[in-house]
Amino acid sequence: MGTTGEWLEVLLVGGLWGGAMALLHKRNEVPVLLTPRGRILDRVYWVLASLLFGIVVVFHLRQAFHRPLAFVTLALTGGLIVAGWLIRSERRRSHRAGNPEVGSNESKLV
Repeated sequence: MGTTGEWLEVLLVGGLWGGAMALLHKRNEVPVLLTPRGRILDRVYWVLASLLFGIVVVFHLRQAFHRPLAFVTLALTGGLIVAGWLIRSERRRSHRAGNPEVGSNESKLV
């Protein structure tokens, strides 16, 4: 499963990668971040991605998918998929709320 030093290295590498991605990510252009739920989902997504990146870098691909560590790796991957799906649904919801013509029958009557 790894030593304490390796897990600290996972946190360090993942934290550095996540911090760099947070600085490079264009947060002002993403409308989903205007809602509190969207901001939380975005942060959860980047934390999970950072941990997964740290595990793959420190333990390498071959070791990251062996039995004890595979459960953590697969759980992080599943969490990323679910978080991405929730961000996508939140983006759709915020788009519909920001544009009242989407989904309304009144625009079809005009």
